[in-house]
Amino acid sequence: MRTKRNLILTVFLISALLLGGAITSLGVMAEEGQYGGTLTFADQEPIVSFDLHSEMRLEELLMLVYEGLTYYDEEFVARPHLATDWEASDDLMTWTFYLREGVEFHDGTPMTADDVIASFDRFMEMGSRAWEFERVESWEAIDDHTVRFYLNEPWAVMPESFALPGGGLAVYPEWLMDEVGTGEIGYDNFLAGTGTGPYTLEEWEPGEVARFVRNENYVGPEYEAGLHAGERKAYLDEIIYRPIEDPATRISALLAGEVDVIRPVPSDDLERLRQDENIEVVISEIGERVYFKLNPNEGVFTDPLLRKAVRAAVNPEEMLSVLGPDEAWRVNTTPRYTVFQQYWDDYTDRYFPMNVELAEYLVEESDYDGEEVRLVYASDTTDDRVTIMLIEALQDIGLNVRGISSDHSTWFETKFELDQWDISHSSGGPEVPVAYLDASSRTRAGDPWSWRDAEFEYWFNETQTTLDHEEYLNAVDNMFRLMYEGNSEIWIGDEMYIVGTADHVRGLTPFDITSKTIFLRNVWVE
Repeated sequence: MRTKRNLILTVFLISALLLGGAITSLGVMAEEGQYGGTLTFADQEPIVSFDLHSEMRLEELLMLVYEGLTYYDEEFVARPHLATDWEASDDLMTWTFYLREGVEFHDGTPMTADDVIASFDRFMEMGSRAWEFERVESWEAIDDHTVRFYLNEPWAVMPESFALPGGGLAVYPEWLMDEVGTGEIGYDNFLAGTGTGPYTLEEWEPGEVARFVRNENYVGPEYEAGLHAGERKAYLDEIIYRPIEDPATRISALLAGEVDVIRPVPSDDLERLRQDENIEVVISEIGERVYFKLNPNEGVFTDPLLRKAVRAAVNPEEMLSVLGPDEAWRVNTTPRYTVFQQYWDDYTDRYFPMNVELAEYLVEESDYDGEEVRLVYASDTTDDRVTIMLIEALQDIGLNVRGISSDHSTWFETKFELDQWDISHSSGGPEVPVAYLDASSRTRAGDPWSWRDAEFEYWFNETQTTLDHEEYLNAVDNMFRLMYEGNSEIWIGDEMYIVGTADHVRGLTPFDITSKTIFLRNVWVE
């Protein structure tokens, strides 16, 4: 029995295509490309890991080589990839996934259920998103192309949680899992034909250039591409990756014809690139989420009135305007999700409209008596201008705010220490399942925020166990309401990713670019 929600969403997607709606307009109907040529891609980071179980940076490069059971489409619905289909028992306690036949690793060995089981064994021990699978009690291979998972309580969103990108399950060969265990998948392993994807890694200089070449034997799913899911055509003979940390140097390399694609482009340089007739600019449809966390468990924000004051003082449009032209950002105050997901809604106007006078009143009515409010942020990964705007807005309503800047690793560790901060500037991508709403109600260490109660637990459990789509959306709606009432996250909007390309690059769409990835499948050069 395929799950009812999966069938409903499939019908929704087909209907949207037939009606010529948003999905068609977003470019899934791509023109046919041409094979051959080399594309050189420059980003700001070097390759630091070859392990999709634990690494979420430069996933697009690893996903040229490695693949997962499912991927997200434009509606962030799980679609088949290495799995062709799945079904759940009536009580949602048993899930069976059917694997695509004819898939081979790059060394020529066939992918089987044993490889999936071995990969899941390791993922459950050290995967960055293993916590989502706490309901899974055991798993086994039924035959060469069937795997089954047995749960200790009902779960309706297992296919969604498997989806790449974002730290989901990548399928490696069984022999590699036996060899590395929970240790690091090294460069030599990566070269040994351990992927099933459309490209293989042929050479790599640590911290420098990496070269990927087309896998001539690649066989992928045949339905039309959309977001991460669907058909993957390896048009390019090879893809060369060059890490270039300095934005000005990246732009100069593109203008000089030394590279074909660069990411990210600072919004301040958008018009400069557009003035060059040999350069095209592509702006993502899905941006990096910009938001701030309040600490309701310790310090000044244990007072709910003060948390409400912060939300009332925030003007998302004004704050995001410092990021550049209007097309470089989008107001989005919905927790965690992007406008293309079915459970998106603008809750700020409904519950907490921006009102400076109200914010000032709430500060006066609260127990606040001038204590320092510590706002921590990572100067090397967040846009300081948005943080400065928030500091100024909160100072204007009477809060004594001090910004504390640090490198990324220090900032990340500080968030575990609740006595060290009151507000944290955060950012992240939307490529997450609904289980991440649970993360919004917990500290970085996994402890519940003070406002989380039995009602939240009830609605969260509903999102994880119902097969009825309307019940599912109602449960998400109630979780959103409780999260806004708890007020521990202030969502501002999306900072769009800007990619610059040489004019001979074809096939790159706004949906191929997200906060963590730029997908070079179905891309070619003329």
